[in-house]
Amino acid sequence: MSISDPRKTAAPIALSGLLSAIGALGLVITNIFYALALADSPAAVQPLDLGGAMSGAITSAFMLKAAGGVGIIGDVIWATAALLMAQEFGRRGWSVAAAGWNALVLAIILFIFVDGMTGFVLPQLAIAHNVSAFEGFRRFWDVLFLLCALCFGAATIVIVLGDLAHPGRILNRVQVYAMIAVGAVGSISAAEGLAAVLAGGLPFYAIAGTSIGVGAAFYIPFSIQIAHAGRAGRI
Repeated sequence: MSISDPRKTAAPIALSGLLSAIGALGLVITNIFYALALADSPAAVQPLDLGGAMSGAITSAFMLKAAGGVGIIGDVIWATAALLMAQEFGRRGWSVAAAGWNALVLAIILFIFVDGMTGFVLPQLAIAHNVSAFEGFRRFWDVLFLLCALCFGAATIVIVLGDLAHPGRILNRVQVYAMIAVGAVGSISAAEGLAAVLAGGLPFYAIAGTSIGVGAAFYIPFSIQIAHAGRAGRI
């Protein structure tokens, strides 16, 4: 089998598609745990209400730990997949798509820190009633979460545009419109949230957080399509 054999060159991108689907599924499950935690304690999303945030973290400690645990595992898998995806698309000359997948790697790395603090730092600090440390980590969490959402939305748009730039594109029209819409809404809401944080105001997380969960759900079939296309030698 020669190096140029399509079966050999397709294998890495097919693997990256499979891993990407698994990692995206992990993020969807993580967002479900986040939603359950917030439903149990809405005060947990009020960063300037320190007492409410701490009581919310205590009340939702189990769900937050579940979100953090599943999230970290999914993040590592998806970051590995996205890095491999960027390399493979770059080798094939899909430079815009490769740039988008590299940006997604950055977003997922930030997710690791967000999920780690969610599950294994904030609840424990709240239970110990370490107010100053909780406030510091929570404010850091605010910035990282919104930066994650901004990078995730922007990366998604670039990935879709990279797919559209090639005649052998993978996404159908519905997927294109949906993913661009989700990416744009998430990026804009995250940018507004970051501006609110810098101005000392109260950012709104629901739209940015929902865009991440919905966007990750769209990545599952997209990643499977990439795996099939790679296996068939179409990319």
